Amino acid sequence: AGFAVGIAERQTLRGPEHVTSDAVLVGLPSSGLHSNGYSLARRLLEDASPEQRRFRGRRVVDMLLEPTAIYSRLMHTLAADGAFQAAAHITGGGLTENLPRALPDDLGAELWLDRWQEPDIFHWIRSLKRVSDHELRRTFNMGLGMILIVAPDRVDSVVARSGGKVIGCLTRRQGVHFAEVHP
Repeated sequence: AGFAVGIAERQTLRGPEHVTSDAVLVGLPSSGLHSNGYSLARRLLEDASPEQRRFRGRRVVDMLLEPTAIYSRLMHTLAADGAFQAAAHITGGGLTENLPRALPDDLGAELWLDRWQEPDIFHWIRSLKRVSDHELRRTFNMGLGMILIVAPDRVDSVVARSGGKVIGCLTRRQGVHFAEVHP
């Protein structure tokens, strides 16, 4: 286990006070679970039959050992250019608890489920039919390790520089809501 500590000048920090209602959500792909939800995933694996311990030609244990994507260099570069208004690191609390922390109180988010790929580990968990979609989204990153809140005129540049994808928009409805497809 490890952790990192950093120093930032207060005037360079980005957060909810910088977010405008016309901003777009850009998701950065995760490599898998990252560091969250392992207790649940381990319990599911322990209860799985030998046949269920493989998924799409891979051992599930190998999927669980996928190294965590680290975003610090990219985030430092994008922040130095003022490329985003705020960011949500999707850690414990998953999508539904982390994204709202980066938004002002009067805004929520709509995520378009057809706009990003979930790593196979999440498809495996879903295939066991023991965890609801609500719980998956509350526990795991579901393939989005970081979500950037970006002004419309900066979206193309941020997507090109980050390898991310436009995954949603802001709404006047508080909380995080999910749409099956991009409207």
